[in-house]
Amino acid sequence: MFDANQSAVEFRPSLAHRIGALAVAIVCLAAAAALVWVDRCVFRIGPQADVCAVIFCLIALWGVSACRRKLRVDKQGIWQGRFLRSCDLWSWDEFAGGQIRFEGTMCAFVGKRTPVRSSRILRLGLLAEADQKQILDWIELVWQQPQISLPTELAIELCGESIRIDPAGINITSRSRAHSCHWTDVEQLEIIRQHHNRDDFRRLVLKLPEWEMVLDCQRGRRNWNGPDDEVVARFLTVHVPQEKQFIRATLDPPRTMREAAVRSDESLKELRSTEKVRTITWFGVVGIVECASILREPRVLFALVYVVPFAIAVFAGQRRAKQEYEKLLQWQQDLEAQQQGRRTEGEGAVDAKSVPSSAASAYSAVNLNHDATC
Repeated sequence: MFDANQSAVEFRPSLAHRIGALAVAIVCLAAAAALVWVDRCVFRIGPQADVCAVIFCLIALWGVSACRRKLRVDKQGIWQGRFLRSCDLWSWDEFAGGQIRFEGTMCAFVGKRTPVRSSRILRLGLLAEADQKQILDWIELVWQQPQISLPTELAIELCGESIRIDPAGINITSRSRAHSCHWTDVEQLEIIRQHHNRDDFRRLVLKLPEWEMVLDCQRGRRNWNGPDDEVVARFLTVHVPQEKQFIRATLDPPRTMREAAVRSDESLKELRSTEKVRTITWFGVVGIVECASILREPRVLFALVYVVPFAIAVFAGQRRAKQEYEKLLQWQQDLEAQQQGRRTEGEGAVDAKSVPSSAASAYSAVNLNHDATC
């Protein structure tokens, strides 16, 4: 825990996030100024220009506040600054009480629900990696993970279907039919989570011969009614045979070659799709400029106010996808090297057992010479 004798420590978002937020603020302010100038001096747009300018100014205000937002750690806990509101205190007693869970999204801790808010979220993902590690080390000293007690059965409502899961099997009931399966009928249980050592998940797919259950949980929002995602994942991993489970993470290095191959293929598809969107966006920007020059109509350039921020976001997304793909390729190469090293060590151990040691060889040679002399 944070030392009581130590003075309070403040953490700001990383330099990359501050630059990105400041760039968004500058672009939005420039877009708002361009709208007002075109509406006042070039041609009359109407009240839509004023509304758009106000929206751009609010986005710029959000960007400036994101640059100034801080986390302060002291003997009471962690103080999180909020947009146009007072700081929110996450006390050390809350972490020790077992009521706060780690979600993984943006490296965030999620607190219990309140009548005013659906949940409290402490986000650490905007900080630098060293600052994240420092705060996580302080939290780990006192944090008690919420205890997961498995029920005797699960009752899930999904897309109009009632699913009852118990140690005997899976029963699906809908308006048109009723279906039941045993655990041996399960074809595959695929769980996609952000970290290997967590029980929560982003997507869970349970495949049966003629039916599959897909559960999605993104940023605390889920597509089913029933128990929490940690309870569902733990219950299914206990009853589904181990050889039919395929669990993979999105942020941690892959643990198996199958996981590495699947993640690299998905990352490559995402990279190619972002490259296509980038190309289309680039042609759109060039087309707008060419149309304005050919038609000699400056009001056509008004479309750039909307296209340029979208183009910046697309280019940034393509860059992130490329970095993620390169990181996955490096992880895959490291995993292959580790497996090759283990295979080499195993072959060396087998050779060492089959080849006699130098002392045993010398002993055998002495015995042979002695027998020849006799």
